Amino acid sequence: MGTVSRLQLFTDIIDEIGDGAILTASEDGAVDTFISTDEMLYADGSFDGREVWYATSADPISADNAGTRRVVTNTDYDAGSITVYPEWPAITQTGDVVIIVPAVYTVARIHRKINQLIRRVRGQLAIDTASTPATFAASSPVIAIPSGWDYLLGIQIEDNPQMVGVWTNWVGDVYDVATWDTPKTVTIKPRMRPVADTKRLRLIGANDLAELDDDADTTTAPDGWLAKTAAYELIEAHARQNGDVATAFTYGELLKAQATQLDQYVGKRYRATGRRVDLRS
Repeated sequence: MGTVSRLQLFTDIIDEIGDGAILTASEDGAVDTFISTDEMLYADGSFDGREVWYATSADPISADNAGTRRVVTNTDYDAGSITVYPEWPAITQTGDVVIIVPAVYTVARIHRKINQLIRRVRGQLAIDTASTPATFAASSPVIAIPSGWDYLLGIQIEDNPQMVGVWTNWVGDVYDVATWDTPKTVTIKPRMRPVADTKRLRLIGANDLAELDDDADTTTAPDGWLAKTAAYELIEAHARQNGDVATAFTYGELLKAQATQLDQYVGKRYRATGRRVDLRS
């Protein structure tokens, strides 16, 4: 399963919405000026009033600019530049990248939408994890569940000691879970204890997806689904606010299709274990 950063998701959402721009500095600018003569091919005033996000810094001199939000006060076609307010902490440097947010949207609103979607699917798309393998003794059938896990998905057994690291899912009614214990525990059922005796077992669990608070933070949520859904919902919300029923309906239908695809993905993902115990309470 791949990961995607908040910055990449932010960029993808801008691309999905359209009407934004990604600019790379062609030369050093000033604390309030970003110069991109190769890419800033936009008419005077095009970006005035819009928010701009300082995406990356290519030089230590401008490192403090990264991750800051400003408002464009002037777009100059001839100079290939934008002017912002308030000033950035440092002079903009060649190779730095900024993202112009589409009109009517804000950086904070897009960041909130990313985390809203992660919260929506954080349980469905919880990140798999495994406990440290340990040799099982039939006389000690209780196994502690690692603290901090949100879910228990199952148990795996190393059937053949000669094939180290080859794990088989234990399926069926083979263990009991005590969520009231401290720590929470798994007890192997009597009929399975002779089968597992002297073999290594490990627990399989999962943890909810974490929200993204920084551009470098990453998530394993499907990036295509997240970027498209964020764009659709932002556009739909804006259309509804402006009484554009037709546009809102169109994007609402797209959202339904995206949700169906996600449900199918989740169903396939957890079919192998077929069980999930919520440990969060």
